[in-house]
Amino acid sequence: MARLPVVGQDEDNWGGILNEFLLVAHNEDGTLKNGSSSSGIGVYSAVVYIDDTSVIAKDYKGDTIASGTAGTDDASVIQSALDNLTSERTWYEKVVLFGSFIANQKISIPNWTIVELIGAIKLADDVNDFLFTNKDTTSPSHITIKGGYYDGNKANQSSPADALLYFDGVNDLVLSDLFIENPCNRGIELVGWGQRTILNNMSIINPTLHGIGMGTVQQVRANNIYIYGAGEYAIVASCVRSVFTNIISRKCARGFELAY
Repeated sequence: MARLPVVGQDEDNWGGILNEFLLVAHNEDGTLKNGSSSSGIGVYSAVVYIDDTSVIAKDYKGDTIASGTAGTDDASVIQSALDNLTSERTWYEKVVLFGSFIANQKISIPNWTIVELIGAIKLADDVNDFLFTNKDTTSPSHITIKGGYYDGNKANQSSPADALLYFDGVNDLVLSDLFIENPCNRGIELVGWGQRTILNNMSIINPTLHGIGMGTVQQVRANNIYIYGAGEYAIVASCVRSVFTNIISRKCARGFELAY
C-alpha cells in the first residue's frame, strides 16, 4: 500500500516511497491521471496544481487566479495564489499545492496563511535564494507550512541563501510534517525574536551547515525532528522558554549547540 515517508526511518528510501505515493494519482510526468482530482484535499481558499504542461491556480469557487508553463512558472503562479488571498485579514486562509513543482524564485507567504504541500517542490538551478519566507516585515505572524518534500538542490546553487525556509520575526509560526533534503547552509532558519514557534515531525537530510538555526527566538516547541548528515551542527539555537523533545541527530559533524 502506498504511503508517505516516515520521519527518521526512510532516509535511504524516501524517493521510492514518495514516488509510489504520488503515482497513485499522478502520471510519470507529474500530471494528474484521468479520473483523479484534487477534490480530496479539503477546504481551501486556493489550490495550485499541474495539468499536463500547465501550472494553474484556482480559488475556492473554481475561478482561475493565474496559470503558466509547468516547471517554469510554478513559483510565480504559487505567489499569485498567495497574493490573491484576502488582504489584511485576521483569520487563516489556506493554499494547497498539489503535485510536483520547480521554484525558480523565492515564495513569500503573507500573514494568517496556511500552505499545505501535497507532493514535492524543488529549488531550480541557480536561484540562490530562499524557497519560502515571510512576506510581511511589520509584525509578521500566523504562518503555517504543512506536509510535503522540499529539495534544496544544493549542488546547483552557486551563491546560496542562508536557508531553504527562512523566517524573520514571525510570531505563531508552525512547520509540520516536512521532509527537507539537500538544503544549502541550513534547512530552516528562524531569526528576529519570533515567538510561539512549533516545529513538529520533520526530517532534514544533508544540509551543508546546520539542520536548523535559531537566533533570538522565544517559546519554541520542537518535537520529533530527525536530522541526518549536517555538515556542522544538527541544531544551533539561541532561544528562551523553549522545549525540545525527541530530537535525533545522525551522522552530523556535531550535535546540538543550545543557548538560553
